Amino acid sequence: MQMGSALHQSVLEPHLERNWSDQVDVDIVESIKDNLYHFLPFRSLMQNADCEVVRVWEDIPTGVLCKGKLDMVSPQGVLADIKTTSCDSLEAFRRVCRVYDYDRQVAFYWDSFKSESRLPEKFVLFGIQKVFPYQIFTYELLPNDDFVKRGRTKYQSLLKTWKSNYDDKTQRRKWLVLD
Repeated sequence: MQMGSALHQSVLEPHLERNWSDQVDVDIVESIKDNLYHFLPFRSLMQNADCEVVRVWEDIPTGVLCKGKLDMVSPQGVLADIKTTSCDSLEAFRRVCRVYDYDRQVAFYWDSFKSESRLPEKFVLFGIQKVFPYQIFTYELLPNDDFVKRGRTKYQSLLKTWKSNYDDKTQRRKWLVLD
């Protein structure tokens, strides 16, 4: 995760002071970043996208107030997220996306736009290898893909569980109340 956080900051928040762990190899982060910047689909998206976009919204089915921070939001209706990976193929990266619940994250972020007049048209996960040759995999998703539907079911279940453990009268989660 430290490598992913360092890459994320280097690419999306280069203006911030680097406060990376000593275990992060700066040369590798820079090599991965250079490869990413030379990857035309990423570079094209990055040119017009807003980075590190904070969204706050109310989930309509549960009434829960939600917050998320999206890596990239482009005016062309594309959402994107950067993921480091140890995978050596697109197929392996797609499998890992389900294992790490990226489907839940994608659906959650996508649904933050539900109340807006124009919904994003697609979501792109950029998987970047953490080892040479720092290959990049793109996993493009549409709103009605099974991957997104499965993720929506997952996050909705979590929100319902959270809401059932929340006491509206005391404004505290029920499971934290010890009286």
